[in-house]
Amino acid sequence: MKILRYMLEKQRFYLGTTALVFLFGVIFVFWGIDVREDIIKNTILVSVGTSLIAGGIVAILDLFSNVGREQVYRNIDNIILNAGVESTYNKRDLDEYDLLIESAQKSIDVMGYSLRGFYQSYKDILLKKIEQNREFKIRILLVDPDSMSSKWRENNEDGKYKGVYKESLEVLKLGFAGRVNIEIRVIDIPLGHMIYRIDDVMYVGPYFYKKNSKSTNTIRLNKEGWLFKEYQYEFDSMWTDSKSIK
Repeated sequence: MKILRYMLEKQRFYLGTTALVFLFGVIFVFWGIDVREDIIKNTILVSVGTSLIAGGIVAILDLFSNVGREQVYRNIDNIILNAGVESTYNKRDLDEYDLLIESAQKSIDVMGYSLRGFYQSYKDILLKKIEQNREFKIRILLVDPDSMSSKWRENNEDGKYKGVYKESLEVLKLGFAGRVNIEIRVIDIPLGHMIYRIDDVMYVGPYFYKKNSKSTNTIRLNKEGWLFKEYQYEFDSMWTDSKSIK
């Protein structure tokens, strides 16, 4: 019924033209056949008529196929656009982070278990950025490395607990010490996903069981979609429930 309604609303001209062709086909066949005598009076009219009828049937079937396909594509587009999904990737470490960090003007939120790559790659540029822009804010949220959640994750991901997450936190504390624009907090819960927002662009991705996070898929979101708002609310809620490190 939805397809028929869509055809009547959006494909009236095509549907009307096809129906007209089909009608002419029936008329030509009727003119070419003597129904009472059950004989063909004019083979040309009958041939043209049957061709028009066949063409009309094919056109209608083709229209149904195209409309159905068009509706599927439209539904997919609506889902993607409403959610704000811009791109998907099969890894966590993306080259496009560099340009976004360079051009960031307002703030950065980042959440994870260790954030070693984040610190190693962007420490210098972030320190320079907050010196040049006193309004720029960076919020870093980590799972407490002393928690069972963190120890379980490190052991499960790397196959052995080595205290790497705890070392990473100490490095972050030392490297960003005394920077009021950069706040680091910890929370004692397991993370189901990472959140990494750079101004109005956000990256999210899951933490899979026994899979290194660097090789886990990532989704890029824009601020217009509802997913961006959901994940930002999640980060803010966890930030509120977290505790500042000393």
